[in-house]
Amino acid sequence: MALARLGVNVILLKYGTTSQEIDETMKKYRCNALIYQLSAGQEDPYQLRQDSTDPASYEQHVIFITLGDVTSSSHEVHRYCDLARCEVSEEEKARVLALQTKIQMEDALLAFMTSGSTGNPKAVQVNHFQFVQATLTAYAAHRLTDSSRLFNNRPFSWVGAMGMAINVAAVCGVTHISIDSRASAKDSEVDAVINVIAEEKCTHAYLSPYILYDLVTSTGDVTRQDLRALRYVLSGGEPLPESLPARMFTKIPHVTFVQLYGSTESMVVLSQASSPQDLHDGLFGCMFGCPHVEVKVSAEDGSLVPIGEVGEVCVRGPMVFLGYLNEPSKTALAITPSRWYLTGDLGVMGAGGRVRIVGRDSEKMFIKHATVKVFPAEIELTLSRNPAIQQVCVVGIRDERLFEEICACVVRAGEDSAKAASEEDFLSALRSWCSERFPPGPDGFSLAPKYFLVVGEIPKLSTGKIDRAAVKRQATSVFNP
Repeated sequence: MALARLGVNVILLKYGTTSQEIDETMKKYRCNALIYQLSAGQEDPYQLRQDSTDPASYEQHVIFITLGDVTSSSHEVHRYCDLARCEVSEEEKARVLALQTKIQMEDALLAFMTSGSTGNPKAVQVNHFQFVQATLTAYAAHRLTDSSRLFNNRPFSWVGAMGMAINVAAVCGVTHISIDSRASAKDSEVDAVINVIAEEKCTHAYLSPYILYDLVTSTGDVTRQDLRALRYVLSGGEPLPESLPARMFTKIPHVTFVQLYGSTESMVVLSQASSPQDLHDGLFGCMFGCPHVEVKVSAEDGSLVPIGEVGEVCVRGPMVFLGYLNEPSKTALAITPSRWYLTGDLGVMGAGGRVRIVGRDSEKMFIKHATVKVFPAEIELTLSRNPAIQQVCVVGIRDERLFEEICACVVRAGEDSAKAASEEDFLSALRSWCSERFPPGPDGFSLAPKYFLVVGEIPKLSTGKIDRAAVKRQATSVFNP
């Protein structure tokens, strides 16, 4: 935020980015400087090459910030405590104020790096106006007020944390409570997370899907914590199984569950506040557009598809990004001349304008015969309702006769594993369960997965989203090597 007030265009790198990826990103976007946080006692992790032919090379402007001392570094190092005590001269203050008067709402502010789930990561550029508008939209989608206390466990470099948690504090006055995201990634730490939410009297908890799972499967007694202040539990970033909020309501029945949908390019644009009754009525995952957001579901030629049919979800509004930094050709493919952002996600618009996401365009599977399209999210939604399944990812396996067959990669739920049921018995019961829920269609073929692969963990990208390409490679190596 301090850099933003100086008019600096900042590229936020993803948590866990390697030194090689940093090097490539800095040079691709011709950055002038790198600011990086080091852990106490950590040595300088980057052996950055000095480019003597480029006097503006970023390697000459590397600054490390740390809580403690750095063992060794050839670059400039500052400690947080020293920066906090740093005295600023009146001359420097005047220079900063002069810079701030020159900043316009249309000036570039931030560039978020995408996850790379649809190809190489891209830098999503937003200006001051778009970022403030996205923050105000998130404020409404989160059901926040100026007296809210919002807990967030996501890394600050993620758009879900920076755009939808931190800045509602900076722009809207909401109190923001956070913890080290690396600690919350351990399933054994869920009790500590709940303790923080209770002790800080948080009214809203913005939790990653894996934290939700840890919460509902925890053997600890959540009811012993004083969670009376907690009114909303929010999550998003990937399709959520209906079983998560259903099991959450059994432990914290007084809260409302808010499902959020968005992307790095648009931030949050759809949301749904769910109660147990919504789950009973089959409305979970059917979201409304957020304030100031236009939503449509389109065919490949840009025309609207009929209500109830699958098409690409497109959104438009003041929060949609400027474009991909230094990549005009990719920008032109993502944003139409009339400023509709083509999300690449497939959805269905139902009665009353509710939109249900059914998958990504790149995840389409043509199964049984070339005219039938099966979307992974639809199969995953059904499978996620099986109490013996913790997580599932559906991919296509090449088949000479039918083009592709359906394969479900599943992680068994902890409760089921505790029963020590053999994998053979588990799969037999699962196939029987599927036969009842996936009856043959008009063409005589069932949509029940032909293949099941039981895994201990489903591969994830650095953002926490499922790495479907890795899952597909893993399944193919087993069933169609």
